[in-house]
Amino acid sequence: MPPGLISQTPLLESAPLSAAVGTRVLLKVDALQPSGSFKDRGMAFMCSTLRERGVTSVICSSGGNAGHAVAAMGRRLGMSVKVIVPTTTKRIMLDKIRAQGAEVTVHGANWNEADGLARELVAADPAAEYIPPYDHELLWEGHSSLVDELVAAGIRPGAVVASVGGGGLINGLYVGMRRHGWHDVRVVSAETDGANCFAAAFAAGKPVRLNAITSVATSLGALQCSATSLRLAAEHPTTACTHDEVVVVVCGGSGVNWEIMEQWKRDGLWAA
Repeated sequence: MPPGLISQTPLLESAPLSAAVGTRVLLKVDALQPSGSFKDRGMAFMCSTLRERGVTSVICSSGGNAGHAVAAMGRRLGMSVKVIVPTTTKRIMLDKIRAQGAEVTVHGANWNEADGLARELVAADPAAEYIPPYDHELLWEGHSSLVDELVAAGIRPGAVVASVGGGGLINGLYVGMRRHGWHDVRVVSAETDGANCFAAAFAAGKPVRLNAITSVATSLGALQCSATSLRLAAEHPTTACTHDEVVVVVCGGSGVNWEIMEQWKRDGLWAA
């Protein structure tokens, strides 16, 4: 991957969280990636790999942040980018994706419907390559660089906490941990009610398709998680943790500003 596409993000201790849980809590601040989220890691690796293969045009389906990331990375690599997003995507995200020079089409009530159109467009355009928002081994390889940075910093925690939408981030964590022999480091997944496809799948032992996304966290809105997430979780050893530190991935995202947060507060969706 060409240098300079992504940032090596800070690892900061949270004194309040450390005091609350009784162990050292470190925040891996991937909100400081160029487009504002961890998605840049995977998109930078996948787009640069495709560019090396001669691909100059890509089409991606996204709930927002993945589209922003592929638009940002594609622009830096000189690629033409089309992003298909569902109607739940906020105006702020549409503006940010377009500001990166990508062509944006709004289609469907959720990501799955937007993804259907993206695949149709790719099938009709021999010059275009499909890029999913989370379910591809090149994306996971890119996300695994987060573990590489922890190793370079001399950090081997007892657990890594990460949010889950479709499973791309935790798949990358599993890939990175396997590469470095982190068999005793647990992965703790976190989801929101109304976008909990991974928890539903984990409980059922197989991918489960949600009826709808009802969470305000629409960027986590995949109706079904990657089947690979279940396989990697099952394969990851569950030996006792031998390290006390906990790393929390601050995964970032560009679909929120103060105005939106104030509206959530007025709607009773969060308390200050």
